[in-house]
Amino acid sequence: MPSGYYQPDQSPPVLIEFPKGERFDSSPNERAISGMTARRRTGITLETEEGAFHKFKQSNRRRWRLVYKVTEIELQIFRDLDDAVDGDGSSFLFVPNVDDPSTTYLVRKVADFDPPPTGNPTRISGFNPPIAATGEKVNLFDYVLEMIEESEAGQILA
Repeated sequence: MPSGYYQPDQSPPVLIEFPKGERFDSSPNERAISGMTARRRTGITLETEEGAFHKFKQSNRRRWRLVYKVTEIELQIFRDLDDAVDGDGSSFLFVPNVDDPSTTYLVRKVADFDPPPTGNPTRISGFNPPIAATGEKVNLFDYVLEMIEESEAGQILA
């Protein structure tokens, strides 16, 4: 069940599928090992002069943390997404399951794009036919795509 996103700078929208290298420790919607996707609860806490605390609840947001091991060529998909949304500058539609693109979430990714290589170049066998045919060594990258859901219209009060 691969995930993806609608390319935000295209009209009509184009569905882009993420690489197949998603790892077991990811937490996409309805596929997390420990249950549902993480939620981030935000609020404002005020303290009076007497020391009493007052909490004002704000929105609850879903949070996704997708972990991939990808080649430099596959990493370009995530680099293109980062360029299109300017880090965390714009929101985009995340599709948890590209086989059923009717379920989407308006999200922002985290601002940084800094995937570290996993170490020494690795010979990949059967991972990508052009690489396997030449026996070329490539760098693998551990890329973590973190996204936070935007507030829903009903949560925004005038």
